[in-house]
Order: sequence, then structure tokens, then C-alpha cells
Amino acid sequence: MSDKELREYVASIAVVVKETALLLQESEKDRKKERKKNEAERKKNEAERKKNEAERKKRNEAERKKNEAERKKRNEEFEERFRKEEEERKKRDEALSEKIEALSEALSEKIESLWVQIRKTESMMNRFGFNVGSGVEEYFYNTLKSRMSVANIQFEYCERNLKGRNESGEDDEFDIVMKNGTKGVLVECKHRVRKEDVSKMQERKINNFRQSFPGDAKLEMYIALAGISFEPKAEEEAKRAGMILLKQVGERARAKFNVTEEIVKKNAPFPMVAINPVEIIGEPS
Repeated sequence: MSDKELREYVASIAVVVKETALLLQESEKDRKKERKKNEAERKKNEAERKKNEAERKKRNEAERKKNEAERKKRNEEFEERFRKEEEERKKRDEALSEKIEALSEALSEKIESLWVQIRKTESMMNRFGFNVGSGVEEYFYNTLKSRMSVANIQFEYCERNLKGRNESGEDDEFDIVMKNGTKGVLVECKHRVRKEDVSKMQERKINNFRQSFPGDAKLEMYIALAGISFEPKAEEEAKRAGMILLKQVGERARAKFNVTEEIVKKNAPFPMVAINPVEIIGEPS
């Protein structure tokens, strides 16, 4: 490379360096302007944000005070309404209590009058020897006593109104008891047999009898319900339990049995056996 070319090359480099320096200066000026602009924008946004935040707090506080005032007003209205309703309720309760008291006094007078009439009627019936329960018991006792058999089982003993006492010291009475050396039957007599009579015989009578008469505890016991009429549910329950049902049919007492092997197992501890489905016991003596 000649000296001339070298000088031209160096001169061109100097021009490039100068132009680059100018460009850098211009770029720095632009960056400073941009930074100032951004800073101004940031400050403006911050001021707007603070302003908006202050306005929001102001609105929220105003809304809170408004809601608080409305809530307080509603509470006061509710308390006032509740107070009035409570006063009205007390007045109604007092009036109702007075009315109930008056009705109670009137009812007590009527009940007392009714009891007076009942006692008079009872006294009249007793004078004429009117006792439905005793009549039913007398009828079935005479019938069973004359035959000394139930369900083709012959008995050697038939007695009525046996008194007993269980292990808890509670007294009990057994309307009719029939037995032989190995078997026995307890007969409960009712004018109308109800469902609770069935439960009573199942839950109490048989155990009370065994506890009252330990000497008969090993007997194979049957349970019988005797009545002029039976409630349908009582009859169904008694049949399910495998009890003997004694009914008056015309001038005869009819015994119905519904005892199966399944019922025998179900109704332990008092054993039962399958026997004739229907039997005419006989006429009263």
C-alpha cells in the first residue's frame, strides 16, 4: 500500500470514528429524553393512583357509614317489632291461660259429676251382682271343668283364681290352671281379648307361674286366651305366638290352635306341640 492510499484509509477511518461518536452522542441524548419522559409519566401515574386510592377510600368509608346506619336502623326496627310482638304474645298467652283455667275448672266439675254417676252405676251393678269379667271366667271354667281336656289332652286338675308371687315379690293371679303329671295350660279370661293381653301372657304370665309354683316348673306348658270376642290384631298375634284361643260359639266354647314346629322353636322357653286345628270343648255345665 502506498503512502497516499494509507493516508486515505486513515482519513476514512477517522471519518467513521467521528460519525460514530456523533451517533453515540445523539443516542445518549435520546435515552436521556426518554428517561425524563418515562419518569414524568411514572410520576403522573403515581399521582393518579394516589388520587384514585384516596377517592376509593372516601367512597368506601361513605358506603360503610351508610350501610352501618341502615343496619342500625333495621336493628332498631326489628327490636321494636319484636318488642311489640312479645307484648302481644304475652297478652295472648295470658288470655289463653285464663281460658284454659276456666275450661279446666269446668272440666273438673264435669269429671267429678261423671265419677259420681259412675260410682252410682257401679253400686247399682254390684247390688244386682253384675260383673262381666266374672261371668266370662265362670263360663269358661265350668266348660273346662266339665270336660277336663283341651286339645285332646286329658288333665287331672282344674282350678281357678290361683294366687301367686314371682321372685321379685310381685303378686299375680291365674284365672284358670289345668294340669296333669307332665302338661299344663294357663287360661286367661277376658270379655274382649286385646293385643296387649297377648303380650302380657307372653312376657309375664308363664314366667310368673313357674316362679310362683316351682313344683310345676318342669311341666310342658300351654298358653290359652279365652274371650267372648277378640280384636282382629289380638287374634293374629296370638296365632303367630302359637297360643290356644277359646271362643264362645252359641252355647259352646270352641278352641282354635295354630301351633307349628317353627312356633315351638320360636317361643322357647315354654314348649308347645302341634295339636288338632279345631276342637269343640263342650257345653258349660
